[in-house]
Amino acid sequence: MKDYRYIYIIMALLIPTAASVVSPIMALYLTDKIHLSTSLISLYYVLLPIFMVITTQIAGKISDMGFNRARIIAISATFGVIANSFFYFIHSVLLLFFVVVPCFSLAQVGYSQI
Repeated sequence: MKDYRYIYIIMALLIPTAASVVSPIMALYLTDKIHLSTSLISLYYVLLPIFMVITTQIAGKISDMGFNRARIIAISATFGVIANSFFYFIHSVLLLFFVVVPCFSLAQVGYSQI
């Protein structure tokens, strides 16, 4: 049997570090490239954790019912790619709040499943 403790420790250290780097860069990107006001950036950062809690709870229930964790992680990574692609190619405020925020919240599900 393989010992995954070291991989878990490394991931537990790298994931929060990556998340702490993303937030300031995301705020800078929203300000400079999409030209959002500070109130809309604040709304983005308020909606994102609300959606994350909801989607994480739903994914946890699905995982407890026996759904494969590797599949949940793969789905969340796919939604992360989709959200980042929307950020890069489309600069619409409505799309940001109605598509990107739910996609980013689904992308965060993988962290809790790891």
